[in-house]
Amino acid sequence: MKAIYIFTILAISLLFISCESVVDYDLPPAKEKLVISCIFDQLNTWQADVSVSKTITKSDEKKKISDAKLSLFNNKTNDKLGEFVYNTDAQSYKLTLPIDPNIEYRIEAEKDGYDKASSVSKIQNPFMASIHSAELLQQSETGLYRIYVNMQDDPNAENYYLVKLLIEETYYPNWEWDPENPDYMPDPVTTTRNTYFYSKELNRKNGDVFDEVDDDYQYLIFDDKYFNGQNFKLDLYVQSYDLTNPEENKFYVELFHINKDLYEYYRTVELYDENDGNPFSQPVQIHTNIENGLGIFSGSYKNHLKFSVK
Repeated sequence: MKAIYIFTILAISLLFISCESVVDYDLPPAKEKLVISCIFDQLNTWQADVSVSKTITKSDEKKKISDAKLSLFNNKTNDKLGEFVYNTDAQSYKLTLPIDPNIEYRIEAEKDGYDKASSVSKIQNPFMASIHSAELLQQSETGLYRIYVNMQDDPNAENYYLVKLLIEETYYPNWEWDPENPDYMPDPVTTTRNTYFYSKELNRKNGDVFDEVDDDYQYLIFDDKYFNGQNFKLDLYVQSYDLTNPEENKFYVELFHINKDLYEYYRTVELYDENDGNPFSQPVQIHTNIENGLGIFSGSYKNHLKFSVK
């Protein structure tokens, strides 16, 4: 009886094995798309990047395109306003044309072998913003500075914002004192760079557990759901180790009124970066507003606020 049972099990196993087959199936290659990146405001000139989307079988290296036809139109009248020219030094496309807050723009990218990609956007509405105060809170090797920014939110719309903190520094490159020429000084070089900062108020409103050491950013995005239509006082904190010379440096807050497309783009980029390298995280699709392509084309209104630290 035991021998019959064993034989039956072996027969069933052989039946399944004999039915197993391998079917080769070639998946059609994913179609590459043009990727446009152009974020503009009323204070700057036109600059854009064009690249090709990556597939899972391609390398991670970004494939920029320098020979695309990139054109700008008035979307309402369909008039062509200009064509971008690729700048080799900047490795991006540039267009010398004033940015008009009253025009709804359309951008189109074309290249042989790819679908024409396009998108529509305009400058967002102006809003009032000003520096309320900037002060030193804690004097030490890592002293803490706080900047308050007053901003007035429009109650008649859902509003989205982005804030950056910048430092303007002047330095003398590659300079060493020469005893034979003690009065020599090279020409100074002035640069502006983003610096890391954080906001206790925004993190509290978002319900985040905030770590002042690890959770600082080069920009913050937020909406107006907690202060719709109100005068809001935004708090920004920066550590003094990133202020090389607080008495001489110039500081700027850049506060942008952005649209929902740009808000979702930055939000999904942050999620993608947070999940990078985690095999158990959910896939993150970067938000795009490009038709027949990928990327972002978005206009924003910028308040550029200068201040000094006391």
